[in-house]
Amino acid sequence: MAFQLSPGVSVSEVDLTTVVPAVATTIGGLAGQFVWGPVEEIISISNEIQLADRFGKPDSNTFQYFFTASNFLSYGSNLRVVRANSASLNATTSGVGRLVKNSSDYEQNNSTGTGSDDFVAKYPGALGNAIRVSISDSNTHSTWAYSGNFDSAPATSDYVLAKTGTNDELHIVVVDSTGDISGTANTVLERFGYLSKASDAKNSDGSTNYYKDVINSSSKYVW
Repeated sequence: MAFQLSPGVSVSEVDLTTVVPAVATTIGGLAGQFVWGPVEEIISISNEIQLADRFGKPDSNTFQYFFTASNFLSYGSNLRVVRANSASLNATTSGVGRLVKNSSDYEQNNSTGTGSDDFVAKYPGALGNAIRVSISDSNTHSTWAYSGNFDSAPATSDYVLAKTGTNDELHIVVVDSTGDISGTANTVLERFGYLSKASDAKNSDGSTNYYKDVINSSSKYVW
């Protein structure tokens, strides 16, 4: 250390570049295994509730990644999370798993259909096995187990009626059959009412009412 022989100002340089400031604006990144959520897609997460909602609650195989992310979110609110690819497949109605990683993968490789499967779990992983999809139309609604979730039975949409068609409407529910998602078996996760079987069907505001398009754009659980 230098000594001054007379009064003056001593200037020192201190390297602080190895210190990461613990402020909410600090951006973090994490790639890891999770039970749910899109694969190989960067997702911005701001809190632990959002983390669990997007990537599922931790289990014995994923807890280290989940709690590492949760710890960061205790101090900051800007975390980029990527679910790494694994051997997991998406659950399907046929029972034969297939891989649909994320929305881009679906649009590029599956948008024209998913083979013999009417519905495919939104993301890979065993959690998809808890999902059940149930549908009613005008013929089955009266005996449908989920009819109480809607005000009335599906019938004919205004769009199809204007084209002299009949009975195009469907009611669809997405159900947590095991309770692994919601905590309670047979909980209705999503309801979609008065959708149309007609591929060109529109609502009064011009938006699509075709059941496949509505499910693909709105459901958190299935394609």
